[in-house]
Amino acid sequence: AVCLFMKLGEKYSANHEHRDMGQFQIFYRRTLASESGFYDRYGAPVDMHYSKQTIAHNCILIHDPSEDTLHIPNTGGQKYNDKECRTLDMWLAYGKAHTDRAGILGHEDGTHSDGSPAYAYLAGDLTGAYAEGKAEEVLRYMHGVFTADAVHPLLFFVYDRVTATDGEMKKTFLLHFIADFLFAPHFFMAVFK
Repeated sequence: AVCLFMKLGEKYSANHEHRDMGQFQIFYRRTLASESGFYDRYGAPVDMHYSKQTIAHNCILIHDPSEDTLHIPNTGGQKYNDKECRTLDMWLAYGKAHTDRAGILGHEDGTHSDGSPAYAYLAGDLTGAYAEGKAEEVLRYMHGVFTADAVHPLLFFVYDRVTATDGEMKKTFLLHFIADFLFAPHFFMAVFK
């Protein structure tokens, strides 16, 4: 079976949560596209400075060299808040500016007449996942089309619309995959404007 995972979470609560709004993962007979983070101990430097960060996921980076990333290396990822919402009262007190990260613009799943999946669509506004003043607009549209072809059972499309507040900020589309995936170039094509 082919499995497609698309994430557009709406809230951020810290602790074990990652800064990975808009990420996707694909599995078909093996992992094809996935996050690359790992750690051997919670709170270890690789856990805090890589595994939980945007750079370890199939997301978008917008690098602002002047961004204050607290104690985390500045890789251009999504904003970091070290305030953890430990109670509902804290969650409500922090307000939407602290917890809201992404809004869903649309989603739809379709099936073939036999009940098998035909497509999955998810679109969202990720602007709130990035530091204030970093981006005017960050939109991601993901569309998976399930085919009847045993060799190519999924066509997956990602369209990003990113408008940084400064045109000089470098924008990066991240794709993490297993090494032997490099030998399947028919699987991935990127178009950048």
